[in-house]
Amino acid sequence: MAKFTFKKEPRAVGPARGASRGQASDIKLGGKLVGSISPPHWSDNHSDWKVRFMVVDPESRSGWRHTVMKRRFANGDEAREWVKLHEADIQSALVLFLMDD
Repeated sequence: MAKFTFKKEPRAVGPARGASRGQASDIKLGGKLVGSISPPHWSDNHSDWKVRFMVVDPESRSGWRHTVMKRRFANGDEAREWVKLHEADIQSALVLFLMDD
């Protein structure tokens, strides 16, 4: 079974930096994008980080959709550790869509 890897996205600059509460990360599997870890958004009432995966959806025009995990996290590092700890469960439960960068 392949392991998940993570790549931090570049920090926001200019006015967007004021709205950003952290640095998002891409989740990859075998070098292909399969999900993301997102910081809280300025317009969101919650201060929690979210993990979302791209799953195969034959009824969608794009062939995939996002599914957001119910679990919320205090920061990006906590979210990454949770994904690493549960990677076998995630890979067996979800049919992940592998997107080229």
